[in-house]
Amino acid sequence: MVFRKDGYRSSSDSAMSDEGNQDFEQDDEIIIDPIAVAGEIQDLSQTIDNLNSCLDHLESWSDSLNSRMRDFIETMRKDREQRQRQQATEQLQNLNLDSQPKNQDAKEDESEKTN
Repeated sequence: MVFRKDGYRSSSDSAMSDEGNQDFEQDDEIIIDPIAVAGEIQDLSQTIDNLNSCLDHLESWSDSLNSRMRDFIETMRKDREQRQRQQATEQLQNLNLDSQPKNQDAKEDESEKTN
């Protein structure tokens, strides 16, 4: 943090007027408070660590969600394939059942003709 000799903050302080900024820019003596700067750096470092922790948590959650979605999609695909195979099998069985009586009737007709 940068202070003017009279104790005001640097030009980054929004409360200062344009005239105050001009006075500060012309002032040759600038006092830097190393303790305040170190405190701000520590605060920023802690904020960055908190943000990194949040980002790590979000990344982990996203990976978990992606994995669960892939598993869900795979399960749905397998279920769909199984239903399609089952429907195809049922359709073949129905066709076989429909054609069996006709074949039996034809066999009965032939056996009656031979007798």
